[in-house]
Amino acid sequence: MDFALRIITLILFAGWQGYWLVTGRKADREKPKKPISTKLGYIRRYIPQYVVYAIILLQVLGWQIFTVNFPSQEIGFFLVVLGIAISVSARITLGTNWAHAAEYQIKQKQVLVTSGIYAYIRNPIYTGLLMAVVGAELVAKSYLFIVIALIGFLAAYKQSKLEEAILEKHFGKAYIEYKKKTKLLIPFVW
Repeated sequence: MDFALRIITLILFAGWQGYWLVTGRKADREKPKKPISTKLGYIRRYIPQYVVYAIILLQVLGWQIFTVNFPSQEIGFFLVVLGIAISVSARITLGTNWAHAAEYQIKQKQVLVTSGIYAYIRNPIYTGLLMAVVGAELVAKSYLFIVIALIGFLAAYKQSKLEEAILEKHFGKAYIEYKKKTKLLIPFVW
């Protein structure tokens, strides 16, 4: 069971990343974004994400650090599946309005999306991503899930606030009204 959950988790993450790449290219073709101006800017924006993914990959493949001794794999796998489902649902709802979080921008012809999962939560991709990453750490049987949950939550909160400032500036009153009807990261709670 241990090996099977690890392999299925890797397959799910690979499929998820493939979907992200394909739909990201489509979104950029239909609603162009501003390019990142320098290689240093690109490195600063994307390298932390790749480092986290590399650590998770190594752990799911069997590199053991801070091993958890309680039955955590099933819970972790559930979080991976749920997190991926939430983030993909959000991405489908956003369609071509999606831009990578590290790019901090409004795309050409971007519209405010308030339907689907966005009717309940303003940042479901971050919620899903955090659940999936924490779940992968549990599948890997690593106590790092605690550290990743804390850092991931703080990063999602900070990123959400940065994006909300941009969206509020661009969409004005419509975004302020939308914020009143939804929660930041956890539906019906916060």
